[in-house]
Amino acid sequence: MDTKVAFAPDGINGWIGVIGDGGSVPISAGRSNYPILWQTTDGGQTWEGPVPTVIAGEDAPIGILNFLSDNQLVELFGVPIPPREEIEFTTAYDFDLHVDAWGQPHIAVVVGVTGEGPYSFTTNISIETDFMFAAPFDLTYNNDYYIAYKLGPLKTFRGQFGDLTEDNRIQIASSWDGEFMFFTWLDTHLPGVEENCNPDVWTRGLNVQSHLLSHYWDTTGNSHDKPINITEFTEAMWQAYFQATSHYVIFGDGDPYYSFIMPVVYEDMNPEDPSGQVQFKYISNFRYFPYNFFGCYPPPGISETTKNYHGLKVTNNSPNPEKLHTTFSVTLEQSTKLSIDVCNIAGQKVFEMPPLMYQPGVHPVTLNMSPFPAGVYFYSVASSEQTVTGKMIVE
Repeated sequence: MDTKVAFAPDGINGWIGVIGDGGSVPISAGRSNYPILWQTTDGGQTWEGPVPTVIAGEDAPIGILNFLSDNQLVELFGVPIPPREEIEFTTAYDFDLHVDAWGQPHIAVVVGVTGEGPYSFTTNISIETDFMFAAPFDLTYNNDYYIAYKLGPLKTFRGQFGDLTEDNRIQIASSWDGEFMFFTWLDTHLPGVEENCNPDVWTRGLNVQSHLLSHYWDTTGNSHDKPINITEFTEAMWQAYFQATSHYVIFGDGDPYYSFIMPVVYEDMNPEDPSGQVQFKYISNFRYFPYNFFGCYPPPGISETTKNYHGLKVTNNSPNPEKLHTTFSVTLEQSTKLSIDVCNIAGQKVFEMPPLMYQPGVHPVTLNMSPFPAGVYFYSVASSEQTVTGKMIVE
């Protein structure tokens, strides 16, 4: 059984995690795996638990209940599809555990649908998406309930290397202060390959306080709400065997943006003979920047301006009402610093993005509203000269 132990940066709040079935979740008992946790608040002198991380049934996070479309459920179960609260979800067999700055656990694990046999895992490919009926998730605890962040799609599950098998090897690194989490996993997207035998390293970041997952920017300046393949077009492409990610990222103090450098290594080896000699290689200089989380365009260089900006334009958010994510666009005619806040109807600030320099152009901003209760919220985009406020409804 895979077991992990992790502590918050304060060294006081810690968690132990295992993958298994404790029998306390009715829909999962005797059928499915899920994370089970123990908690300490005194540096490990005493522990409370076990506490099940519910991933199926009425108490499951909405991010898991809704990550498969109705069409995918038809592929799995036929018509009529079962209520989502009656679907048996299960975890894969490896996971990782970290603790953030607020003492809350983060569980990185692949979640899918339980197969025909107890504790089995459905690895079929969906006709609709051409990906598995499974995905890597970050499960995190927040004020007595769990939030499930889907990190991206998954194409393959298990690879065979001689007499050894290896799954996706999902792992977590964090910033030293525990405010950012970074996830890596192995997946093969090589056409015609159905097993995870030619893996690349995929990665996604999470700003814990703002609940924002990282985006990446392509060479045309477009932002993509998905993970990034950090071994594509490198020496490790299609052969990043048995990757390992550091427990912490390295802080890069740059101007105008700081960065998080991710130390990741893999084994250069003969995949048909894992008992042979291997060489560990480092995937150098991959890093995340603040704009990967805030949706602003990375500047090609450092440019200073003393002109005041007039004419901030912000679109209405869509969808509205929303349950999970909503997006609006900010249009700028010249560089300016912007901050973004979200308040509830009582005027309490529930989310904020610190001021960052945005470049001229159109900038999509995606807000993850799934952690917040249903109700009316107001988002404000502010520069030094102007503030624009919009109204949104969370169902």
